[in-house]
Amino acid sequence: MHCCVEVAIPRHIEKAIDYGINILWIGARTTVNPFSVQEIAEALKGYDIAVMVKNPVNPDLGLWLGALERINQLE
Repeated sequence: MHCCVEVAIPRHIEKAIDYGINILWIGARTTVNPFSVQEIAEALKGYDIAVMVKNPVNPDLGLWLGALERINQLE
């Protein structure tokens, strides 16, 4: 069975990978903070793990796409 967990800071990624989590997601509140998304993207560098990005609480296509681009640029 695959397991998914929300990550908000780089330390969450380390712990999730240590515990064998299969899928990570970036929550809606984290998605609106480009600095947090950048830190998470940098922490994901070198890992081959699926990442889902939730749309911000107040839907904003630009923020959502920006988060996706940050994650994809560092893979």
